[in-house]
Amino acid sequence: MATTITDATGLQNMKNDLTDDYELGNNINCSGIANFEPVGGWNGLDPFTGSFDGKHFTISHLTVNRPADDYIGLFGETDGATIQNVTLEDFTITGDDYVGTLVGNADISTFTNINVINTTVVGANVAGGLGGMFYGGAVTNCQSSGTVGNGYAIGGLLGYAGESGLNIIITDCHSSCTVSATDSLAGGLIGEAEEVTLLRCYATGNVTSTGDIVGGLCGWIGDGTASRCFATGNVTSTNVGGSGAGGLLGGLFGSITNCYSTGYVTAPDFWGRVGGLIGYTWNSFANEFYPSMVNCYSTGAVVSSNPALEGGFLGSVDVPDQTTTTNCFWDTETSGTARGVAGGNRTGVTGKTTAQMKDLNTILTAGWSIPSIWNVSSGCNSGYPCLVGVNLCCSSSAVPPADPTIAPKKVSLELIRNIEIMNVGRFYISKTGNAVYESRFKR
Repeated sequence: MATTITDATGLQNMKNDLTDDYELGNNINCSGIANFEPVGGWNGLDPFTGSFDGKHFTISHLTVNRPADDYIGLFGETDGATIQNVTLEDFTITGDDYVGTLVGNADISTFTNINVINTTVVGANVAGGLGGMFYGGAVTNCQSSGTVGNGYAIGGLLGYAGESGLNIIITDCHSSCTVSATDSLAGGLIGEAEEVTLLRCYATGNVTSTGDIVGGLCGWIGDGTASRCFATGNVTSTNVGGSGAGGLLGGLFGSITNCYSTGYVTAPDFWGRVGGLIGYTWNSFANEFYPSMVNCYSTGAVVSSNPALEGGFLGSVDVPDQTTTTNCFWDTETSGTARGVAGGNRTGVTGKTTAQMKDLNTILTAGWSIPSIWNVSSGCNSGYPCLVGVNLCCSSSAVPPADPTIAPKKVSLELIRNIEIMNVGRFYISKTGNAVYESRFKR
């Protein structure tokens, strides 16, 4: 049977038994504890290996101020732990390395339904709005808001996620944290992601860094995947001689599918690669793993001190023949450039005007899945394609033809077929000569 915690003293006393199962019995205000001692990992303690169920209650006003110490958070370190169903509000967390609101370092742990509200996290290296370091396990339906800084591997949700050979899955998570870093690898959601699967995740906070490898979603994705993800925050990097900055990713050594970014990317005094979606891609011939981008787009302005290293979609591609770009777009008007990739354009990345980007026919013709994954709605995402089930405003309803009364000879047979398959409906020419569409939703 789980031990029920009803006050801040009980919360602090979890450090005395790091293997127990705990649950909250009510909301807890921790303002009476001047400097909370992290549960497990910190100060030579073993990691927390039990479970914690918040029962959808809130822990608030918790302060940990240990700027010279590692493994700092509500939990200092977890190993095989399960933590779920809790809101952490108005936390102030300060540490050295491995710093997060919930946990400083997590090994093969499971975090589910955790809501971090208005946190302030400061860590010299590897700091995140939810957790600092995450080695293995799963993070599901977690979100964070507030501010995160300072040095290397800084993220709105996680500072670093990944480990060789471990299956790390991050699903339905998002962050609106403002992220600032003074070293490499900063991202609106994750600073550095290695061998991680990201699904239906997004970040909306601005990211600034005086280091390199900076992105609106992740600073870097290496040997991992991201699907149905987006970033809307602005990205700014001022590192001289840096590697890359992008609206979604600073760098990619992995694959992304059905992703987009809308924030501007600016790099004054920056001589790295700057792209509307991705700063640069990198290939590893030894691992026989090459970057891939499918059904993605970007709209943000791209501005740097070296226009030759700017691309509306990609800053650069290290080995072009081993990098795949398929059915991708960038907005030539809002980005401020007619060049998709620094040094020239490439197959699979097409520039479109703003009107074309907001036209359903553009992505229908490209074969994007509508409305199971993508849709277009004037009231969502400023009229640009949105992700069903990720953008809260994105409708999953079937989309009718753009103009069902156009003359039959101007109806695209491919468009008709796509619409019919998509909606299990039919498209025909009436006796009056009009084009008529009937979907299953109207029968």
